[in-house]
Amino acid sequence: MTKLRPEFMMRLDTAINLLPNIKPRLARQELKEIHSILCGKRLEQTDEEIDPKIVVAGKNSQVEVSFSQSCEFFENEEYGAARITPAAAKVLALLYNAGIFKLQKSNSLIEATSALDDYARSEPVLREAQAVADAQAMTEKETYNNLLDNPDLITQDKFSYPLLDAVFWKHKGPGTHTMQIGGFEVTKRVHTFTSNTGKNRDSEVVISWVDQNGVKRLFKKSSRYSGNRRNNPDKNWGLHE
Repeated sequence: MTKLRPEFMMRLDTAINLLPNIKPRLARQELKEIHSILCGKRLEQTDEEIDPKIVVAGKNSQVEVSFSQSCEFFENEEYGAARITPAAAKVLALLYNAGIFKLQKSNSLIEATSALDDYARSEPVLREAQAVADAQAMTEKETYNNLLDNPDLITQDKFSYPLLDAVFWKHKGPGTHTMQIGGFEVTKRVHTFTSNTGKNRDSEVVISWVDQNGVKRLFKKSSRYSGNRRNNPDKNWGLHE
């Protein structure tokens, strides 16, 4: 089964904040400690098929948590905000209801919110949404590749710098060129600029054409070095060749 991607998951901080009277920072710390213990047990295992578990005791009851479940509290954390899977959200609610987490002063435990429960049950819906998004992305990729292969199919309303630049690279390679795209004569001009040290280069690219009304249209990508002294004849004295 295809794994649910992070963009379809709830942020861990959001899930924690759905727990009534919770102290979010301490709750996250508690989850980290559970995960750390299970990571240690996982490293002790010689059989990779074994998913180590621990029993976490709270004020009201105990909850068994596995290594794989604890990993799902912190999906995508190395790349940005941690995300929690629907399955792990169910475990989070169990931990809360068991009395594992410290609560705000003078506040008592309340059942985990319906919003968190709804998310915990939402995996089938999220998987369907992901499948629809994947199918749409595949269709868009096929359409894009077809346009790259057949520049005559690119109508002017689809013109964009990335698309036209990709067409030139595919059919003409690097540098300055002119070709027919969607019935228009399109020109790509490349002007390379150098950094003041002379070690790095970056190009200014202008892609232009004349539309059906006789108006000149263009896309421009500036060079980050175009304003440097080395590229100004009046100011480039004293620089290393």
